[in-house]
Amino acid sequence: TVTEVAGSHAVYVSQPKPVAAFIEKAANEVAAKSK
Repeated sequence: TVTEVAGSHAVYVSQPKPVAAFIEKAANEVAAKSK
């Protein structure tokens, strides 16, 4: 999955909320599939 967020090359520093939301969404989807 690819998600684009406007920011610098270190987007996890300049835009931490969208990055965290993406990681949380991915983790939740993996957890749901592993049940």
